Amino acid sequence: MTHSSILATAALITGLGVGAVQAADWTGLYLGGHLGTARTSGSYDAFTPNNSFNGFDLQGMNGSAMLGGLQVGYNWDMGSYVVGIEGSFSAMGLSKGSVTSQDRGTVPQFNREVDNLFLLTPRIGFEVGNALIYAKAGLAATRVGATHDQDGDMISGGGTETGWAVGIGAELPIAERLTARIDLTHADFGSTRQDMPGAGSNDDIWTTQKLKTQLITVGFNYRF
Repeated sequence: MTHSSILATAALITGLGVGAVQAADWTGLYLGGHLGTARTSGSYDAFTPNNSFNGFDLQGMNGSAMLGGLQVGYNWDMGSYVVGIEGSFSAMGLSKGSVTSQDRGTVPQFNREVDNLFLLTPRIGFEVGNALIYAKAGLAATRVGATHDQDGDMISGGGTETGWAVGIGAELPIAERLTARIDLTHADFGSTRQDMPGAGSNDDIWTTQKLKTQLITVGFNYRF
């Protein structure tokens, strides 16, 4: 999370309570949608033992992509605070390639692919004016992939990876059953490995990625 994004989010949250519809009780089921951006970062190392390259870095693999998705959750209004749990799915497709290695100079192209994100996060919030300000922490899952141009043949590998997520956000009632929201989430998937069977070779090629993803989304919830 950059300082600028945190400050921008804080400014938006501070202004949420002005002129809003009052939410008498946050208890209940809700369903909504969101749009936003995701930025991925983290190291990327490739292993091609058939070329005697037992690990080298790829540079410039950080990237960003637009996303859109749905969330569903349930809140319990405890009077002085609100607790809840939320599940969300964000559709996104990020692909970033590089042929630059600090260790090896120019190398054959490798790509990083991050597809979709699922979050399951308990939340706790407090009412500030008419707004609900909340923090959350829980589980994250995404598909992490890698592709490689091996002598003109594209080979690939990957799978679903799990990690943890934390975040902050705010909701503001804008109609009797409708709220607007802004959410900032950080997800960390640790170190992952993607195996790619070598084309025309008995040796495997693989990558290891340390992946982190930051999401900024805006959206709405309909409260049943």
